[in-house]
Amino acid sequence: MVDMSFELFQRKLEDTDLIHYATVDFINPSKITKGASVTLGGVVVLKNSAPKSCELFLDVKTEKIKVNWGIESPKMRQMYPDSINSSHSRFIVDFIWPKEINAVVLTLKTPEGNFIPLIELFLYTGSKEDHYKIWKMNLHEEIHFWELIISGKHPNKEWVEDFRWRAKGIDVVPPHLIKYVNKYRRILDVGSGPATVFGRIFNGQPIDVTAVDPLAEIYIQLCEKYGVSLAVKPIYGEAENLVNFVDGKFDLVYSRNAIDHSYDPIKAIQSMIDVCSNGGLVFLENRINEGCAGEYQGLHQWNFMPASGDLIIWKRDGSGYIASRVLNGFKELHAYVIRPGWVAVEIKC
Repeated sequence: MVDMSFELFQRKLEDTDLIHYATVDFINPSKITKGASVTLGGVVVLKNSAPKSCELFLDVKTEKIKVNWGIESPKMRQMYPDSINSSHSRFIVDFIWPKEINAVVLTLKTPEGNFIPLIELFLYTGSKEDHYKIWKMNLHEEIHFWELIISGKHPNKEWVEDFRWRAKGIDVVPPHLIKYVNKYRRILDVGSGPATVFGRIFNGQPIDVTAVDPLAEIYIQLCEKYGVSLAVKPIYGEAENLVNFVDGKFDLVYSRNAIDHSYDPIKAIQSMIDVCSNGGLVFLENRINEGCAGEYQGLHQWNFMPASGDLIIWKRDGSGYIASRVLNGFKELHAYVIRPGWVAVEIKC
């Protein structure tokens, strides 16, 4: 029998100066079946400046269901002592999930009658739209990680020192990539993070490298905030649509530990092929089956694994792709274990 129950995800919709904190932390049952009863619980803590007569509603299709809000919450009282409702900030709501919809929205109603959307709760159906939502709502984890690294506050001091060394951009090319730097003149680093692994100068010679990352602007701001100079500043761009963000073709299009964090890895790899020059190389390095190992938390929604020289890309429901069969515009593809726990993919264009 096909399992027709779905995991439920939440994403913050709108910042408002009326609330400190909003989340859904209780879902019963843990997986949702359309047409069945659902209980949602959580917390919405108002700021001291917010009107006391605000109300909560759940938008379900065309109906607005009044939410039981004002349940005692000692923990929130300790966390937000300046809030007007921290001591009674929990909520709970029971409803039937309609068969024809995939999302509901928790909204705040002000005394003036305005409805402010706070949280969207959506069923994970495996669609591309779902993956984009999950990717977008988890980018904050990547920002938090890199702020710890850039600021020097991360407990792993080797990672901190490695970043600062790479940021200087002189002779930082990893040994296994040196042969590519010597062979290919124009390089694109996709999902580079704040500091590309290639740097600006190698063996006294300049490297023509462009670094692209969807969080580029935030990384640059963080580096400025903590006084870190970048030899190569990344530019904004999503791996899935590189032609919209970079100019011309590149001889080497590289990505490390990033494409399996994207919202559409097949589209991202195809995008890398599309900006690779004739005779050039697309080269990927990723952890094997990181989504599975990370229990599909945060950005870890996809798995990469080598099989008979090909690349298998699969997701939590077991469905997936054989890379060579769904990509086009390349001459040869070879996937292999480059070191324990890591897969490398070379795509000749």
